[in-house]
Amino acid sequence: MKQIKPGIYFLAACAVLIFSNCRKPHDIKTPTVDPNIVNAMYPARMSFYDGSQSAYPRVYTYTYDKDNHLTRYGKDSLVVWDINAHQVSSTVFDYPNSISAFTYSYGLVAIDKTPGAVDIYTGLPTQVSIDFFYKDLHFGTTRSNASGLWQFELAGGHIMKALTSDGGGRNYNYSYDKDGNLSGMTFVSLTGPRAGAEYYRFTVKSLDDKSSPFSSVKGYGTISYPQSYFIDYAQAFCKKNPIQIVGERYDETKNAFVIDEQDDFTYQYNDKGYPTQIVVSMTYFEATTTHYTRTYNYTYK
Repeated sequence: MKQIKPGIYFLAACAVLIFSNCRKPHDIKTPTVDPNIVNAMYPARMSFYDGSQSAYPRVYTYTYDKDNHLTRYGKDSLVVWDINAHQVSSTVFDYPNSISAFTYSYGLVAIDKTPGAVDIYTGLPTQVSIDFFYKDLHFGTTRSNASGLWQFELAGGHIMKALTSDGGGRNYNYSYDKDGNLSGMTFVSLTGPRAGAEYYRFTVKSLDDKSSPFSSVKGYGTISYPQSYFIDYAQAFCKKNPIQIVGERYDETKNAFVIDEQDDFTYQYNDKGYPTQIVVSMTYFEATTTHYTRTYNYTYK
């Protein structure tokens, strides 16, 4: 599965950009959890494999507290995300060579309020600061540094824009349908010959009427930041499941947007309407057209 090209920039170092177009804390709501959900379920295990590699799945496991707040998840015991109400730490264990970690600290910054922490299970942040840590296990040396700061603009209980001044600046714009599901995103660079214009965009063409795997997990849109693939964005910001997502990139030679990727999704559901299997059929339109398939399997608590 190809990572969305703009997604690779989320961890780049950046300068601080403070803006005043923030909503007040009492207006901030969790965007994806539907209070009308009955028989809520929470992913306990997710595995996926590409093509015919069913003998070698990548496995994620999920741990919750007594209030069903996600507190930890891990991938193949090599990458672990630890979560509390204010931070998410992603640690990569590359034994016997190194340990590295990114820590995402979430807060509120508003024109009439000093910076402070936000409970990511119950509210939305207006900023995330990113710190990096690395330890060489052979030599015992360590290094750490501030790796970035992103700001979020909020409206109507949703993140509407993520922005940074890193590398001259870029904005990621979110849009939603009338039911609060993510309907698409645009990616804008603030430098270069097309400064202020989109260079990539994707559109959620259609959704089913069933609950998406993480739709009951409070704060998952924040916890799963930064997203990289179409399915990651959909599960972070959609209550329902996408049937098709189409990505387009700006082609300078044609002076127009051209289709870059199309993902088609098929589902198997359990008796409560949550997906137990998702098959993603991915088509990439570059110099030659290529096609891949990824299969996800879910169990719930």
